[in-house]
Amino acid sequence: MSSVAWHGLITAVEHLDFGLTALAKTQTLYPAVYFTTLRVGLLGAAQAVWVLEPTMRRERQLRALTAAAANYNEQRKMIGALSPSSPEQQAELAVAKGRLADRLEEAAKAAESIGVDPVKARKLTLVATDVSPQESVSGLRGR
Repeated sequence: MSSVAWHGLITAVEHLDFGLTALAKTQTLYPAVYFTTLRVGLLGAAQAVWVLEPTMRRERQLRALTAAAANYNEQRKMIGALSPSSPEQQAELAVAKGRLADRLEEAAKAAESIGVDPVKARKLTLVATDVSPQESVSGLRGR
């Protein structure tokens, strides 16, 4: 849970700092670039707040698992869309896919340890602009 919140906060701080640094160095206002950078910062901070907000520990755990599983699933989609042009790249992608499968399995085991169906936990997605899971976190309670 803390690493998911930490990741959101680090993402927010890095993007906001990058925006300020770029503006100071270039002295040029690039509206689209700065708004994109600020948006990512806001989304990272919002995710951290969303994960940490519930007073019930189990709800915080469910939200952290949702964010983690959704992140792993998005990375798997991205890697699956790549077309390796060499055997070395193909091997690197296979290693990355294996690492993500391991992380998703760890998330599923963590979900099971708090009474959540691990099959459903592996398929979680998150709508970042709503900071709510597409499949309700409350719908994951029990088996």
